Amino acid sequence: MALGNTQAHVPFRDSKLTHLLHHSLDGNSKTLMPVNVTPSENGAGETLNSLRLAVQVDRCHMGTATKPTW
Repeated sequence: MALGNTQAHVPFRDSKLTHLLHHSLDGNSKTLMPVNVTPSENGAGETLNSLRLAVQVDRCHMGTATKPTW
């Protein structure tokens, strides 16, 4: 949500997953978010929530990825 609100600081929760992925989520990284949808009526609510989250993620722009010059 911090990127969606164009905040300079992106807080990472104190969890093992974000600790492991923090290099993939900041700096010069490319990020891909797969979204699982189903044609089943039973999963319509989850599909709708997944698509809403995907729209929020799509609105976040991290900038252009560049190769580091070593």
